[in-house]
Amino acid sequence: MRNLLLPFLILLMCSTVHAASDGNSLMEGIRAFDKMDRGEDLNQSEAISWSYFMGLARGISFTGSTSDYFCFPDGFTGWQGLAVVSKWARDNPKYWHEPDVALVTRALAQAYPCPKE
Repeated sequence: MRNLLLPFLILLMCSTVHAASDGNSLMEGIRAFDKMDRGEDLNQSEAISWSYFMGLARGISFTGSTSDYFCFPDGFTGWQGLAVVSKWARDNPKYWHEPDVALVTRALAQAYPCPKE
């Protein structure tokens, strides 16, 4: 049952919250995340992009941590997850046309695979 919940939530988020968001728009949030990480101020548009990226990545982290899609190590933090997603997205521009929810999920699943039983 848990394995069916995450894909459903991902589809729901894609279709109702921010239907037109793909990896290109996710990168706007990532660039804002990088700017804020350097201690620079954000303008209003950047702050909105950063907030969306942070909420999306942390929401998927929370939801996915209750499934078998990814398994976080002890001591994992939300900031660590944002950094992992940010790096993965920058390193994989070939996927930027895909929905942002799928990219965040893929990044976390590749970085934190669950052990095979």
